Amino acid sequence: MSFFVTGLGEIYSGFVQRGIILALLRTVSALAVPFYSLTNVRSSHLTEIFFSLIFFISVTLFSPFNAFFLSLTKKRIVVLKFSSAGFIILFMLCSLTITLGSAAAFFSFFSIIKVHQDFPPIIENGDIAVIKKIGNQVYQKGEMVVLADGNFSILRIIGQPDDNVTYSKGRFSIQDSELFQSIFTEDELKKFSLTDFDVISEIQDRFKYPVIQNRDKYSINIFLKSNEYFAAPDDRNDITRFTIVKKDNISGRLEGLLFSGKRKAVLIKPFRMSE
Repeated sequence: MSFFVTGLGEIYSGFVQRGIILALLRTVSALAVPFYSLTNVRSSHLTEIFFSLIFFISVTLFSPFNAFFLSLTKKRIVVLKFSSAGFIILFMLCSLTITLGSAAAFFSFFSIIKVHQDFPPIIENGDIAVIKKIGNQVYQKGEMVVLADGNFSILRIIGQPDDNVTYSKGRFSIQDSELFQSIFTEDELKKFSLTDFDVISEIQDRFKYPVIQNRDKYSINIFLKSNEYFAAPDDRNDITRFTIVKKDNISGRLEGLLFSGKRKAVLIKPFRMSE
C-alpha cells in the first residue's frame, strides 16, 4: 500500500501519525525549493534542487519498507477509527491530490531536460540540465539562459537592456569596459569537469566562467533596447549564435547540470563565483 501511496501502509498497520508525517515530509520536500527560490534570489539553486529530489525519492522508497517492518511487529491488525476503510480512502485521495499538486508546482518553477547537442566547453550532448522558469525578474550578466526556440539553445548573457556591447579581437566590452580574462586553477577546472578544452576564464560582475577564445577579425557594436539582452555561446568560434534576444524569448535560467553521463559527474554549475 505504501509503495503506491506514501504513508498508506503505515496507517493500515495502525501507525497513523507516522503515515501522515511521511506523506507531509514528501510534499514539503517538493514545495520547499520552488518557494525558497522566490524569497532568495540566488545565482543558482542547483544544489537545493538536487537534495530536494533525493529526499523526495528517499521518503517514497522508505515508506513501503518501513510499513513492511512495522507490520511484522504486529500479530494482527486492529481496525480503529483512523485505520478504517473510510479513513484510508480519504487519506489516499488527499495524499494523491497533494502529491500531484506539489509536483505540478515544482515543475511550473523548474524543468529538468536532457540536452541534445553540445554547448562547449561546459555542456555536452546527453547532460541532464535544470532550468528555472519562474522568478527571473532580471537575467544577470554571466548567467546562462535557455532560449524558447524549440531547440533548448543555451547561451551566456553578455549584455543587459540599454547596454552598449562591442566585440573585437575575441574580447567583449560593455559600455567600453573590456571584460576581464584570466586563467583557471586546476581545482576550478575540476569543478567544471573540463578536460578536453583549452579554455580561459571570463569574468562579469561576480561570475567567472570558461570560454573558448576566437582570434578571428570579427567585430560588432550593438546598442541594446530596453527589452533586449545580448547573448553568446561560450565557444566564441560559433559567431553565428551571437544574438540579441528579448526576455519573452527566454525560457528560463540554467541552474546547472544535475548529471553528465560522459563525464560521470554531478552538480556542475555554469559558473564559479569570482573573488
